[in-house]
Amino acid sequence: MLAMLAEEIGEDGLALAVQVFLRESDARLARMSDLCPELARDTIAVEAHTLKGAAATLGAVALAALAAELEADAAIITTEDYRVQIARLDTALAHARTHLVALAAAA
Repeated sequence: MLAMLAEEIGEDGLALAVQVFLRESDARLARMSDLCPELARDTIAVEAHTLKGAAATLGAVALAALAAELEADAAIITTEDYRVQIARLDTALAHARTHLVALAAAA
């Protein structure tokens, strides 16, 4: 996935795309961590949708799948389950970071 993207936007473009994705994803998850599902269901769904798309674009499949789950569950998720899902997203982003940085450096 990243190899095809590197062909389209070049190695420097890929490195920048990964950097922007990671920075924006960190900020997005920080914002999401502060949300209460009972009060911000629509915002949670939008944030999860945006994260899903960005992660999928860069081939972060596990992160995209977790974000898709949260997007689908935003209307009904409990606060406890929401906190668990945010922790899972944080872990998936950490794994994606390691993988994406290594792949971008090798491109």
